[in-house]
Amino acid sequence: SSDVCSSDLIYQIVLGALSVGLFLLGWRLAFFYVLAPKVSRLPGLRPVHYVGGKVSAQAVVTSRPQDPGLISTASVSLQLHPHETLYVRHRFLQSRSNAFDMGTQWIFDWRMPLSSIAAHLLVLTRIRALETPRDLVLASTGADAMGELSVLTVPEGSALVIRPRNLVGIIRSSDQKVRITREWKLNQPIAWLMLKLRFVVVHGPVRVIVRGHRGIRLQAADGGRSINSDAVIAFSANLEVRPIRAEPIWQYLNGEQALFTDSYTGGPGFLVYEENVGLGGHQNVVSRNLGRIYDTVLTVFGV
Repeated sequence: SSDVCSSDLIYQIVLGALSVGLFLLGWRLAFFYVLAPKVSRLPGLRPVHYVGGKVSAQAVVTSRPQDPGLISTASVSLQLHPHETLYVRHRFLQSRSNAFDMGTQWIFDWRMPLSSIAAHLLVLTRIRALETPRDLVLASTGADAMGELSVLTVPEGSALVIRPRNLVGIIRSSDQKVRITREWKLNQPIAWLMLKLRFVVVHGPVRVIVRGHRGIRLQAADGGRSINSDAVIAFSANLEVRPIRAEPIWQYLNGEQALFTDSYTGGPGFLVYEENVGLGGHQNVVSRNLGRIYDTVLTVFGV
């Protein structure tokens, strides 16, 4: 009788696990075939309607000269003119001329203290050339040795949505303030579905230095382009972003990809994204899950 009871128990466990599995599979299929198409038809989010989408990158020498979309290297050389000021994370400053006026910027933007803190934009080095143009070198070193840097130029009349956590430094004219705006989208349902309630927008004219894992690409979004949102470092603020259903279904069902990927349309405009997302070593389950929660919170507020 004990053998019969054990068999019944095993049978019930297997049946229960199978029922839960089929229930979850049914929900995922409903999300894919019913919910996702409806969400994909909703109007998208356009951070700023009235700006241009021009963005250019400083020319770099890479190991793939036949690939003009690749715009990053492990180190970048910059030339600062007397009318320019650089604010940079000190650990990226590799070498510099002695003919610089150096100082400390305790927090990047006092109008956005929480975003600056969350993006680690604290105790920045402020650098100015004194009388003649001088050069310096920025590099990705230490724990971020797999990172690469790129210099983006945003001209007058254009603006760039940027993730502050990817920001290494900003170069501005000494007689101008860097104009950074926060574009909230709390009144748009799609913003809550995408967990994109706020965009941080940098307005030109300005040069920004960004970092990404292994490589950074600049690609025109003309005609529309879809990409994993986790890879996006910045994009032209005039572009419209909305979720579309990811394909194929099997990668979604087995957990290899999310239900949605982001689509960017309405150019002309550009996307700046990293080639490899999430390089950072192995983590235990608790650390990985806490990291995902932290990243989700940052994404919601455009950080």
